[in-house]
Amino acid sequence: MSIKDIIGNANSKKIMLSNVRDKKHGTAYIMLGEETIGKNFAARQFIKAFNCLNPAADSDCCDVCVNCKLIDKTLGELDEQGFQVNPHPDLCYVNTEKAQLTKEVVQEAIENLNTYKAIQLRKKAVIIQDADRMNESAANSILKVLEEPHKDVIIILIVNNIDSQMHTIVSRCRRIELQRASIAEIEKATGRIKPLWTGLEVKEAASFSDGKIGDSLRYIEVKQQFKDAAAIFSAVSGRKDNVETIFDAIKRVEELHREEKEKEKKLKKKGIARLFLLDIIKILSYIYRDYMLEKLGVKSVLRSRYGISSADVRDYTPVKISAILKIIERSCRDVEGNANVSVLFTNLLFQIRKEGLS
Repeated sequence: MSIKDIIGNANSKKIMLSNVRDKKHGTAYIMLGEETIGKNFAARQFIKAFNCLNPAADSDCCDVCVNCKLIDKTLGELDEQGFQVNPHPDLCYVNTEKAQLTKEVVQEAIENLNTYKAIQLRKKAVIIQDADRMNESAANSILKVLEEPHKDVIIILIVNNIDSQMHTIVSRCRRIELQRASIAEIEKATGRIKPLWTGLEVKEAASFSDGKIGDSLRYIEVKQQFKDAAAIFSAVSGRKDNVETIFDAIKRVEELHREEKEKEKKLKKKGIARLFLLDIIKILSYIYRDYMLEKLGVKSVLRSRYGISSADVRDYTPVKISAILKIIERSCRDVEGNANVSVLFTNLLFQIRKEGLS
């Protein structure tokens, strides 16, 4: 894969290739875009282009030289929690299970890259995942590096929300923004990447993705979670308020969560059960966002995407839906921050119910 394989985003790809060709290219970049839109993939291809030994005429990477393969192996192969499994002194992928990225995590990665010369690559590189989760001390440590950049280091901040970044950091970074692709582009790419999927699965995945390639590629994996999240939505936001139905939904998720805990023990991979619950909560937020769009008359996808009829949903105002989304957002942060997931999930559903009935 290479920069040209980024889905859609013709202008952003031109900007990336222009930077690769520019001898005065920047040291630091902000890769901006919604979750699951393909920012990590784009960042990896960008780093490959800077280091490719046999670049194409337009400066894109060849994808087959030893440098390209090294970068794919080091930055592309992550475990289920999103951490590197193949460390290399020239490359670093910074991530955390915590609610915030701390100074210690960020500074260690930057200092390692700045202290030593590259062993194999032309440009050492660090990708900081979810850089908008850096706390103030971590952001200040990055700022010091950006004020005195190392010419042979590339720093890429993966950001969902540019407004969360310090203005002084934003001003010192070149910005590359990724937009959603068309459903046709997503469908074509999904079919190419997932050749064993049926034509119907590819179409469903593309439709569900709403222009975000990451959601499309995970469609089969989380298909059951969508059904469970839709049942939860109907339980807490249906026209008929039924507490017993809410407890049934909680019981169902707790049973599934226990199964994921068993899988976690068997595979000896910490975080599988937490990731499962986080997926459920995130999907629940997608449903409320889509309901918001339906209420605003933008588009109607509740039935096609989740099998939910808007006629069976409580008549929330957009303001009320926004309040519920804030509740869900706080729960996501709590799950990421290692809160008691069982208690959290029960509280979440009854907070949504309370907000909806108030």
